[in-house]
Amino acid sequence: MSIDTKTSKTVIILSALLIIIITSIIFCYTQSYYKNFVRGERCFKQDKYDQALTYFISAFEEKPKNLEVSQYIVWTYAKLNRQQDVAKALQIMSEIDPGNWEAKKWLGDTYYGLDNFAKAEECYKDLLLVNRDFSLSMKLAEVLVWQKKYTEAIPVLKELLQQRPNDYQLIEFLADVYSWQKEYDEAIMLYKQLLSEGSTSKEIALKLAEILRFAGRDAEAAKIYNQYLKGVK
Repeated sequence: MSIDTKTSKTVIILSALLIIIITSIIFCYTQSYYKNFVRGERCFKQDKYDQALTYFISAFEEKPKNLEVSQYIVWTYAKLNRQQDVAKALQIMSEIDPGNWEAKKWLGDTYYGLDNFAKAEECYKDLLLVNRDFSLSMKLAEVLVWQKKYTEAIPVLKELLQQRPNDYQLIEFLADVYSWQKEYDEAIMLYKQLLSEGSTSKEIALKLAEILRFAGRDAEAAKIYNQYLKGVK
């Protein structure tokens, strides 16, 4: 066997060993992150926030650019009422790939989870300038509604309904917003639409009866109340 052949075989063997070592390191690294994240998530769901935080921080140290674990760290600090740490964690999260659309979406959802609807609104509006994503528009409508910005939310919901005219949940939500805005005629029309299109929800019937009553249409309201008491067929 020539020297060149031996050298070539040695290089191949060393390269193979290096690949095995690197793969093993990556596997252990990934497994360690995954275990910490899953344990943290489990503790979080069980309201064991101190334990959850320990696991999430360990996971974050292994993957400091992971947005999902960053989000959980923010939420866990909030559950522990550690507001200064919430602010610091949010700042760190906002600096993870700040120009990336998905990263900003994670940040908006994190604010939403904190009930910081004004900040979530800012994020969602910026994102929608780039991509008119349906689910994102829906979230924008929701955070506007939770701030009682009904006048702003209604056009967003109407635009979404044009895209999905048969989405019963969307129709009901828009009807609810109209009722909260005291635009009773619009709400009545949409609730009636739901019932006429086969909705068997007793809750829809009750909402319709309540709005009819608020609108001063007592006779119609009484009729719907009777249907509600008997069960909508």
